[in-house]
Amino acid sequence: MDSRVVMVSINDYFMYMGGNTNSRRIYEGEEVFNAGHVILCGKVPSEKDVKDTVTIHALCLQTSSLQSAPHTIQGELNMTSNRPTVLNMNCSCKSGSSGRCKHISAVLIHCTRNNINNFEQLSQTDLKCKWSTANVKSNTKEVYKPVEIKAMPCFQKHWPKPIITISKEMEKNILENIGRRVEPIDDSRIINYQDIKCNLILNNASQSITMMQLSSVEVTIENCCKNFLLINLNEDPAVILETTKLSQKEWFVQRKFRITGSRIYEIFTYSSNNWITKNDRYFNPKNITNKFINHGLKYEERARNCFIDNFKVDVCTCGLIVPHNNNWLGYSPDGVVFVDNKPIALLEIKCPFYGKSLFLDYLMDLSGKAKQLIVKYGKNKNNGN
Repeated sequence: MDSRVVMVSINDYFMYMGGNTNSRRIYEGEEVFNAGHVILCGKVPSEKDVKDTVTIHALCLQTSSLQSAPHTIQGELNMTSNRPTVLNMNCSCKSGSSGRCKHISAVLIHCTRNNINNFEQLSQTDLKCKWSTANVKSNTKEVYKPVEIKAMPCFQKHWPKPIITISKEMEKNILENIGRRVEPIDDSRIINYQDIKCNLILNNASQSITMMQLSSVEVTIENCCKNFLLINLNEDPAVILETTKLSQKEWFVQRKFRITGSRIYEIFTYSSNNWITKNDRYFNPKNITNKFINHGLKYEERARNCFIDNFKVDVCTCGLIVPHNNNWLGYSPDGVVFVDNKPIALLEIKCPFYGKSLFLDYLMDLSGKAKQLIVKYGKNKNNGN
């Protein structure tokens, strides 16, 4: 028997999970572990018979359904040294195929605090029967059985004494009718249409042939860059789309390390070889404001409303669009045009400062397009469809 004390290091845990202390998968994983939801973690015989590789198997209670069958977690650890490294992990939950859900996070935290060599040896029979035949299931149901609020110890001392006494029948009727209305609410009135549109926008971005082709391009990068991308570009695109619309500060954070629509032109046309200076200026841009920018911000909403009124279309405003398959890219349109509940075009608004003193015909050429002095659209070559 191996007498070494072997545990996953905190550093290797963070390296595999690809997050920081503010990442949901990290702090939720710790909460799951501290709640005692990891009810089993042991070693099983490896099917691959690979030397210095250990296969672990764990059971973790479902947070949303504690009395249901637990999630199963499997993974492989490289045990060539006293600091085992995580090779791969998988969980039976909806997010488990990514290998980095909160249940996997909790199991790996368990591996950072316990000697892996002392893990229980499990057989395939043990795995199937552990939940149903052991006391684990009955104990879990007992611990997490529902109780009334007034029965909770932390609440009992604050429970007010009843001023009046009512019958059990009257109490039952009151509780059953709390929140009820005479007229039922129409379901269509409580649907969050903004969330639906956000999903349609992200799905459209993921289905782009250009985006699919781009994601399949193999690029060799150093491990330090891989880890940097995992840590800094790990947010869910749907969350980014919503939060960057509500917070300009979050918008700056999410676009900082991405190639975006408004900044790709300067990368595409960069001819010098001084990338150290270029990178510093790109990732740490100065906050510039002038009369031209202020003019555009002032009239952007008015221009958008004019477009909607003239073309009779639905325009959805959103935050930073990040395609799932290329999360190093981003684009912040001034609006997404919807026709028949489908996103068909991006709206890009330009409010030329010359418009304060000149008529529209001066700003347009004979074909009806904006003159080059107004808009430099080299970046359009890079935006794609």
